[in-house]
Amino acid sequence: MANPKKCSKCESTQVINEVKVVDTYDEDLKVQVQQRPQALLLKGTVRVPLKAQVCSTCGYTELYATDPKRMLEAHEQVG
Repeated sequence: MANPKKCSKCESTQVINEVKVVDTYDEDLKVQVQQRPQALLLKGTVRVPLKAQVCSTCGYTELYATDPKRMLEAHEQVG
């Protein structure tokens, strides 16, 4: 995560961290990588929840994967 104490856009220090991001079914919004995207079955899907950082001054919102290392490991196995 960038500087959790400062907005990336307006540089305000009024930032709300670790905001839960949910879809319409009240589940965590996730990003995913498939280790074997060409496979018909068992694609090796890795999903990681997103968190947000919201500036209470300008409203700018940034999303962050909660486990980027796990996403990278899955991505590196593609091929």
